[in-house]
Amino acid sequence: MKPPAAPAEDRAGTLFAGLFGGLLALALLKLGNPVILDPLVGAPKNFQEFRHFAWPVRYGYAGLAVVAAAGLAVLLRKERAPGAARPPAWWLLAGGAWLLWQLPAALATTAPDLTRLVLPHFLAAGVCLALGAGALARVAEPRVFFLALLGGIAGVIAFGLEQQFGGLAETRRFMLEQGGGQLPPELRARLDRGRIFSTLVYPNALAGALLLVLPVAAVTAWELLRDRARGFAAAVTGLLAAGGLGCLVWSGSKAGWLLALGVAGVAWWHAPVRRGLRLGVLALALGAGLALFAVRYRERLADPTSVVARLEYWRAAARGFAARPVTGLGPGGFKDFFARTKPADAEMARLAHNDFLQQAADSGLVGGLAYAAFVWGGLAWLHPRVWRHGDARQRAVWLGLLGWFLQGFVEFGLYLPATAWTAFALFGWLMATAAAAGRPAARAP
Repeated sequence: MKPPAAPAEDRAGTLFAGLFGGLLALALLKLGNPVILDPLVGAPKNFQEFRHFAWPVRYGYAGLAVVAAAGLAVLLRKERAPGAARPPAWWLLAGGAWLLWQLPAALATTAPDLTRLVLPHFLAAGVCLALGAGALARVAEPRVFFLALLGGIAGVIAFGLEQQFGGLAETRRFMLEQGGGQLPPELRARLDRGRIFSTLVYPNALAGALLLVLPVAAVTAWELLRDRARGFAAAVTGLLAAGGLGCLVWSGSKAGWLLALGVAGVAWWHAPVRRGLRLGVLALALGAGLALFAVRYRERLADPTSVVARLEYWRAAARGFAARPVTGLGPGGFKDFFARTKPADAEMARLAHNDFLQQAADSGLVGGLAYAAFVWGGLAWLHPRVWRHGDARQRAVWLGLLGWFLQGFVEFGLYLPATAWTAFALFGWLMATAAAAGRPAARAP
């Protein structure tokens, strides 16, 4: 007998999950530039540009509109999926306060041109958060969403490996030819350093994408194949993890290396083994990882240039907050403020390389505190629920979010559609599904 057809609402949920995951996978591959650089991104004109170059963010907004329309059919369901519940009100309030406070900050902005680029991106991130918490969490089995993310990060890893093994030189040659021999100094320096960046704006952004998505991608690959052949599943999952970790190392991201060690340590600490064994293995692994780190980056550790530059950016963000503590400089306003106030010998930066300080500088005290409460309050609330009641997928998502948000202290992933939209979608889904997992079971009458 033929199996019964899937209910229409299940088909709608699967369609939405596939579209949403596909959009975020495409964002990882093609929307890896900061939104404040979007005016420099042209539409691809041929196959080579389609393959090598980023796409304008307006393509992402159009795709998100389609995804939101598909998600509306799921949101209009009266019942929730068994594994979903409403996220806590305080978390929704913190996220909503941060997002809504961008509007008065935008009205009082000191950099209207930049705010017009950043504000729609933040609103799009908020839409991804709502779709993750409200629609994706209602899909009973969102595997197709996570399979699409797996495909996206696999593509990022493939491009990274191609760059490492000869493609970076080819990319440099192609860009020089297309640009008539003229490239922006920062882009040329990025290509000359030999650090891979795959489809993201620069190497540290690649590290952020790997920290965010690789854990749940590895779990998805394992769960997809384990029932068929465990040996093959282990091999595929191991190759994916090895490729991702190789790209992380070849990106040359010092913070990415340390954060990967820390996230792996957190995962091991929660392993169901004896405490003494946990401590011993953790000490050995961290010691070996830090020793390799010191050897790998011994020359760069002797040169504190990047640390000094970041300290200058952070001081500028603090000055910007002090100058306008209520509404801030406006979304994206850090760039113009830093250009006006930086020391003559300081390296120019468009972003503060610290998402939390930049939120305080760009949107004032309310925006900065609301964003910090939204992130760290949410992760802290999730921790016991995920590790006591959650499954492997939820734990992997939590680990990815932890690594990515921690990287926000030294980078600007919040301003990249590729990572910000993905992180907010995963955060929303995890808050809703963990809220359901942590509820006490109903008592028998």
